[in-house]
Amino acid sequence: MNTHSPSIIGDQNAGLLDALSDAYVACLSLAEQGFKLEKVAIIAGRPQIRIVHDKRCAQLNSVTAAVHGGISSRFETRAAMVRGVQVQWRQPL
Repeated sequence: MNTHSPSIIGDQNAGLLDALSDAYVACLSLAEQGFKLEKVAIIAGRPQIRIVHDKRCAQLNSVTAAVHGGISSRFETRAAMVRGVQVQWRQPL
């Protein structure tokens, strides 16, 4: 959602503030659903949110983004879009 005017604050600042605004809306939605927020980052101009894995994650339409670990400990990073923002969590395999 582009809400900040580049003509006033500059293109880069407007893009970053738009990404932060999008992350805020997604964080608020997740928190209202009972998810625990862990981290918010802006990577290459796009917001990413990390949440703590729990049973509510099954409600999100997610895909496997990566598989990590070795023989004794394996987990996957799952990713879903919430309000246009990528949300990730790690869950055991």
